[in-house]
Amino acid sequence: MRGIAEQIRELPRSRTEAVRTLQYLMRQQSVTRDNPTPQLPAAAVFEDYWPELNLLEIGKYTADKHLDKFDVIDAIRAYDATDHTDFLITLRAYFDSNANVSAAADRMHVHGNTIR
Repeated sequence: MRGIAEQIRELPRSRTEAVRTLQYLMRQQSVTRDNPTPQLPAAAVFEDYWPELNLLEIGKYTADKHLDKFDVIDAIRAYDATDHTDFLITLRAYFDSNANVSAAADRMHVHGNTIR
């Protein structure tokens, strides 16, 4: 999550984040029986929807790599074991902290960028 483009070379990334945010909000705007008149913000920024958008990206990645056919927890555990990573521990801290990067970083005694 890097936010507003500060240099010209960052414009493609910033545009991608804006498009992802717009697509997410458009899906949220769909009328359903439970939500006959959806209320959306007049303006939005990627950072406000970062957890939701990244969870969608995780879902897309797992589907693209055909990981959705397996127990994802077991796949992460196996990856951690073979590649000496701590992704499962990091994910647990992140979700236990209600997707709050700072709280997860404090819980793990690491910098927030390590969690990201």
